[in-house]
Amino acid sequence: MKQSNFFQWLLVSLCTTVGISLTVIFPLLSQTNPIPKPIKPLNFKGIRGFSQLRLRAAQINKPVRVIARLSRTALTGTPFTGSLLPAAFDTPLTQVNSAQTRIINRLQTSKITGSRPIAGVPLVVVEATAKQLDQLVANGEIAELFEDRISYSSLDISVPLIRAPQAWNLGSRGGGTTVAILDTGVQSNHPFLAGRVIEEACYSSNTSGGTSLCPGGVESSTAVGSAIPCVDICQHGTHVAGIAAGRASGSTTFNGVAPDASIFAIQVFTRFSNQLGAFDSDIIRGLTRVRDRTTALNIVSANMSLGGSRFTSNCDTEPIKGVIDQLLNQRVATVIAAGNNGWRDSVSYPGCISSAITVGATTDSDTVASYSNVSSLVDLLAPGSSINSSISPSGFANYNGTSMAAPHVAGAFAV
Repeated sequence: MKQSNFFQWLLVSLCTTVGISLTVIFPLLSQTNPIPKPIKPLNFKGIRGFSQLRLRAAQINKPVRVIARLSRTALTGTPFTGSLLPAAFDTPLTQVNSAQTRIINRLQTSKITGSRPIAGVPLVVVEATAKQLDQLVANGEIAELFEDRISYSSLDISVPLIRAPQAWNLGSRGGGTTVAILDTGVQSNHPFLAGRVIEEACYSSNTSGGTSLCPGGVESSTAVGSAIPCVDICQHGTHVAGIAAGRASGSTTFNGVAPDASIFAIQVFTRFSNQLGAFDSDIIRGLTRVRDRTTALNIVSANMSLGGSRFTSNCDTEPIKGVIDQLLNQRVATVIAAGNNGWRDSVSYPGCISSAITVGATTDSDTVASYSNVSSLVDLLAPGSSINSSISPSGFANYNGTSMAAPHVAGAFAV
């Protein structure tokens, strides 16, 4: 007797003895030729971030915008084996590109629109309803889901305060180096920045309630003029760039920290009515561009004077850390503003990333500014109060904030 037949005989005997119907305990035995039913695909609802994001989508009855990190299964193209390990950020680009294309095609076939890859890293951006999130994670190609967070943009006195002129006198003015400015765009023909912007890029989104700020309304561009700031509410990036690497014609004192450094201007913000915000996915795309251009441009730092959610401890599980780590391995410092909420136990995201340099602000008297976030997550303090720098189209203005403090540090890496 075959083993399977023996177990069926044993089950029949037991059920007959105790008087239990076979159709209740084992209905397939009542069929002459039982046909196995198809196994329903798993939903993998235990993956990081899924439950919370699905609940939010269900509550608002609208799509949510998420960053999906590919699994190692997705990269190899092999069937799911029960392990949902996230793909490494140093995975070969050919594998990443192939997996992203396959997943995007699958999503489009399922009528999940608004999805796009983040080039060069194992991430895709998706706008999906609760049911569409089920479809997204159903076959083991996605290891983690993250909210596509939104961050917001938060000199003659400040530069001597950090003793930049002493470095200039030693011949260290930033020549031959480049500082990347990820912000609201940079007015490249401003007199304070004339001839300094050597490359530009733009990563911005057309989404529900949001409009891309890239030229022509596209969502990405690396052409000349890509980082031109919008006319009305985009002064911030030009001001930040001037602090890091501005240079006044004929002046020996009114300069940015690294007056001979070049600027890589990257616009990462999206317009929401009368406000600007930067999606995590667009920031990651900007940082990936910095990574890919570091050797050619000799980039030494990437400045991000922006912030959003409050964190009291490191946020190293967020997907942005992967590319910040890659920049660190290339000896590029990612410098991030701590935020202007006056918190004394926390900083704003993404300043909570441990491999970044998080900067708080001081006043002209070299004391911590009352508005600056300060905690153990802050690495450095720099001047941030009444900082005079360039604004588009050709003027100057005094701004306050950790947004002004961070480019002092980013510029210092160039001298």
